[in-house]
Amino acid sequence: MAAVPPVDEPREFHVGVLGVTGFVGKCRVLITTVGPYMLYGEPVARACVEARTHYCDLTAEMPFVAMLHARHGLAAKERGVKLISFCGFDSIPSDLCVFMIQNKAIELTGKPCKEVKLAVRSIRGGVSGATIESALNVMGHSSMSNPYYLLQHAADNSQTLGQQLPVQPRVCALHYDQDFGYSTFFVMSRVNENVVRWTNALLGYRYGPGFVYYEMLACSFNLLTAAVVLVCTYTSLLAVGCPVSRMLLRLLRLLPAAGEGPGVRTLRSGCFRMEAVGRCSVGTLRAAVGSSWGDPGYSETAKMIAETALAVALELSCCSKLTGTLSPAAAVGEPLIRRLRDKGLQCEVNLEPAAAAQQQQQQPQQEETLAWLTPLQLLLLLRSTRRRLLQLSEQRESSSSSSNSSSSSSNSSSNSRWLQHGPQQQHAAGEERPLPLQQEKQVARQQKLLATREGLLLLQQQLATRE
Repeated sequence: MAAVPPVDEPREFHVGVLGVTGFVGKCRVLITTVGPYMLYGEPVARACVEARTHYCDLTAEMPFVAMLHARHGLAAKERGVKLISFCGFDSIPSDLCVFMIQNKAIELTGKPCKEVKLAVRSIRGGVSGATIESALNVMGHSSMSNPYYLLQHAADNSQTLGQQLPVQPRVCALHYDQDFGYSTFFVMSRVNENVVRWTNALLGYRYGPGFVYYEMLACSFNLLTAAVVLVCTYTSLLAVGCPVSRMLLRLLRLLPAAGEGPGVRTLRSGCFRMEAVGRCSVGTLRAAVGSSWGDPGYSETAKMIAETALAVALELSCCSKLTGTLSPAAAVGEPLIRRLRDKGLQCEVNLEPAAAAQQQQQQPQQEETLAWLTPLQLLLLLRSTRRRLLQLSEQRESSSSSSNSSSSSSNSSSNSRWLQHGPQQQHAAGEERPLPLQQEKQVARQQKLLATREGLLLLQQQLATRE
């Protein structure tokens, strides 16, 4: 057995530094998480193309993907290399939700859904300094205002249907949706929407040339919550975007510096759930991707990019045959969905029959009408509702006074009966009993709700007569 040299004895180490290409050549698939990618990502992708090694990254920087396609997209196709971007929370959940819905629609009806919408139902997690730096690099870039940026700059067949692309809706403020309730702007919606439309182009417009897709942040059926979330979102964006306020936030330790990220407790307590809805001839398709345990941007993102790389490394024959610059759904598809399910993420799609879907659509119809009223119409509604409430309150006061007088007389008669006949049952079978306080409050609430509905119907009739 060889003697172990003492610790204080000087030893020499000969370190051989491999170049990026030499290192990448020893891999089947390379994962890079070093951002901002506009600053550090391109040399790694170039080395992967030269070494014929598949590539996965976590970028949400659309200009970086456009640059990859312009510089290395053709070479990657010729060498059979997959350059897969957006492999984390941005934008695998959105990409896979739409992918599952459209595959199910085509399986059931032979046609894709013309429109799919997605809502972030719940989200909790932290943010790192590198994420903030990456966001600042693209803030104000033209890609954030162009709904077809990736389709136009990172897809080879973008010119074939360039004149037929539909106008895409965007949720920028308060919005009411019949499936998700009151909703508002979601910070990553611009990137996710672009990626989904890019996937459609990469798959040869499998979702249809007129496919419409948009995202939102759902706040259930609470208008006040949606308004507060909207104000907080735009305030945070302004605070981070302004250099002075950003420096102040970092001095106060309210923003992480470069290299810093969320702690272990935040990573374990995070969660997210994203739901998408698409309608076809047989009913409503609902897809969901989510996780109950883990920060979406870090612990769950680590699962997403790792399973994307493992699917390409171990199940390449089951993945799509596409090469070049690709999205996760276009590059991997079904193997990625299966692997994420095995790792505990929820990835499912369900069909809701047409009859049940129609009944569900009719329930929030009055609330949807109320959400889109103009200020003048809302004022008329409030005036008519107030008038109706005053009438109901007057009726209630008169009825309560009469009931009090009748109850006092009945009490006196019942007391006399009790003195004559003893403690027997005081209320006859047909005699009215006074309402308890809780029941009176419930009746009052029902009357207010009835007045609101009557006011809404009155306003609708007035608008119909004006039109």
